Amino acid sequence: MNRSITLSHSRPMGQITVVVIEREFDISITRSEVGFFEQAPETLTVEQPFEKAVAQLTAWCAGEVIQVALSDWEVEIREWLITGNAPGEDLNPIHH
Repeated sequence: MNRSITLSHSRPMGQITVVVIEREFDISITRSEVGFFEQAPETLTVEQPFEKAVAQLTAWCAGEVIQVALSDWEVEIREWLITGNAPGEDLNPIHH
């Protein structure tokens, strides 16, 4: 049975919400943002175990710096969580 959890990261300009869904070999994360930089939901697949991802994302949502909380995640995924710019998009600074 697939598990899911919704987490929120508040910041001065709004709130980022992530929904983490467990799948057979990975997880899917749906990210949305409300506030000054409001964005529609977007989903990425991430190769992380569910429990580990939830623990790390919870630490980030609680205020830990993303580079520390998700230190073993691809930098493009961390950038997407912060900015909403998916890996490979021109606006994702890691793309250049």
